[in-house]
This record gives sequence, C-alpha cells and structure tokens, in this order.
Amino acid sequence: MSVSSQERPLAPVLPKAHKLGGSRQGVQRAETERNLQNTKADTLARLLSSGFGQAQKASQEAGRLSGGIGQAFGTLAGTTSDIGRLQQALGQADVSQLSQLGAMRQAQQQAGLDATRQNAMQTAQEPYTRLQIGQNLLQGMPSSSIPSTFTQSTTPSANPFLQGIGAYTTLSQIAPFSGGATGK
Repeated sequence: MSVSSQERPLAPVLPKAHKLGGSRQGVQRAETERNLQNTKADTLARLLSSGFGQAQKASQEAGRLSGGIGQAFGTLAGTTSDIGRLQQALGQADVSQLSQLGAMRQAQQQAGLDATRQNAMQTAQEPYTRLQIGQNLLQGMPSSSIPSTFTQSTTPSANPFLQGIGAYTTLSQIAPFSGGATGK
C-alpha cells in the first residue's frame, strides 16, 4: 500500500493501527481523499458553469449582432426602393416636360407658318385690291364700301419668362428640388 505525497507528513505523527483494526492514519487518509474529491468536483462544476454562462452570453451577442445586420439590410432595401420610386417619378416628369416642350415648339412653329401664309396671301391679293380700289374710284363709289379680303386678328405671342416659371412650377410639384432626402 503506497502513501500519497499529501499524506506522508501525517504518517509519522499518527499512531500505528490498533489491534481492533482501525487506525487514525486510515481514517485521516479517507477524510483527506473525500475532501480532495469534493474540492475537485466543486472546481469542475464552477468551471463548467462559468463556461456555460460565457457560451450563453456569446450566443446572445451573436443573435443581437445578427438582428442588427438584418435591420441594416432592411433599411438598405427601403432606401433602395425609395430611390427607385424617385427615379421613376423623375422619368415620368421628364417625359411630361418633354411632351409639354414639344407641344409648345409645335405651336410656335405653327404660328410662324400661319404668319408666313397670311403674308403670302396679302402679297398675292395686293394687285387685286388695287384694281378693286381703282374700279370703285372710277365708278364714283367711296372706298369704304370695298369688301376687304384682309382680316386682322391679334394673337399674343408667348412670353418665354412665364413659360419658364410654369415649367419650374410643374417640375417642383412632381419632384422637389430641395437637394435633401424626401419627407422621410
């Protein structure tokens, strides 16, 4: 039977075994072994509990971080959809503005063509008008009774400044030019 290093100092101090079979040294050794096993079990339980607590905290932190990443992706998706809606609205505004500009250009060109036609008609009718006036003078009729082939109508020309203000107002109602984020 071997004696451990912890129990060696006890061996010379303790008396030898009694005749009845028990010795203080054996009892002391058993008590020391039991205390050592209890200490080992307590230490092991504390270490396992501490490791479990740390693992649980790490798991909760990972869950929190994953939730934060998910929230960031959700915000990014919302921002991307806002940009898409803005781009669509700006595209529609461009089409609308180009349509209005095309209509204004067509109206301007038509007004020019109408004026050119009216001038050509006056030039073509001018010799006949002179003949009519001369004939009426020879007949002694006043010239006020000459039926005139000219009609006068006044069409106000478009004011480019007011057209620009109208275009700006239309665009600012469709997509504000604030340069910042839209009302969010």
